Amino acid sequence: MAMDVKRYVWTDEELQALQNKGLHLRCPMVVRDASERDYVAKSLPNDSNELDVFRTLLTLRSPRNHVIPCELLPCAKSTVALMPWLEAVIVPQIPLFHGTVTLVDILSQLIEGLQFMHDHRIVYGDMASMNMVTWEGWCAKEFYSCPIVRGRIYFIDFGSSRCFPKGPGEGLRIMDWSTFRGRLIPPEGKDEVDPYAYDVYSLGETMYQFCQTDGATGCPNLSSSISVGFEDELAV
Repeated sequence: MAMDVKRYVWTDEELQALQNKGLHLRCPMVVRDASERDYVAKSLPNDSNELDVFRTLLTLRSPRNHVIPCELLPCAKSTVALMPWLEAVIVPQIPLFHGTVTLVDILSQLIEGLQFMHDHRIVYGDMASMNMVTWEGWCAKEFYSCPIVRGRIYFIDFGSSRCFPKGPGEGLRIMDWSTFRGRLIPPEGKDEVDPYAYDVYSLGETMYQFCQTDGATGCPNLSSSISVGFEDELAV
């Protein structure tokens, strides 16, 4: 659930919080420091589920946790989430330029990251390729003291995310899906939704998107590539 940057007006306190970090606005939500390094800044209401999810995930230290590194700058009515500027995961280019091994690694990371959230009773709510970023640069990159791992997938945008008292398989149903809706319509309808099952459904659709042939580039279908790869390994 992306913020409408055309409508949002930054408060003086939020701008001051960024200025105190030696950052200035280059364009909405993007800030740059004196070394010309770019960051993304997002204002989160202090009573928002998104901030609650961010705070929870940032306290969970685990290699399975794929939340983007983030520093939270508290203000009176909001909190500024300051994150590293990373590259969007461009789906059609992955099979063309990186191959099957990278694709399988990405899909494994998606499963790992979502399962980690579910293990801690957190629903993503909007699992989609546009909510994933990565770092493909050859030079080392870090967010303050946190290293950015090359090739690692990081989850962003938790506007549809929520923490729940029940985990997967415990009978949780929500009646307000339309309030925190993701990009896909739940197969069972909008009135009564299992949010964890909806996450898995969205994950499957996202993985399917990654695996499809792109007509413009002629990228190979992943399922065909994997079959050929396994046959080659068996023939060795």
